[in-house]
Amino acid sequence: MSSAASVCCQEVGLLDVRLSNGDTDLGVVIDSLNSYFCQIGPNHHILTGDVNSDVYKPESKAYTDLHCSYNSQNSIMIPTQICSATQTCIDHLFMNFDNF
Repeated sequence: MSSAASVCCQEVGLLDVRLSNGDTDLGVVIDSLNSYFCQIGPNHHILTGDVNSDVYKPESKAYTDLHCSYNSQNSIMIPTQICSATQTCIDHLFMNFDNF
């Protein structure tokens, strides 16, 4: 018995965002990402990194809304930092395609 596989190659933009401690101006990050997304257009993209923003908090709504506006969703659904009193998701992996 034989089987055939089809492989499809697509160009994917990869962006890794890292902020130093204390450089957490989320508005600047959002503006920069919006410019990046406007430049690449509707192409597939992956954004990974640590922007020191907890996507569970309301303060991050503009950040997550930006990704949603480009059909991008965070693939990390569990807390990435767990302490005795808090659980946060500050590490992100946003993609605008699901057949990864």
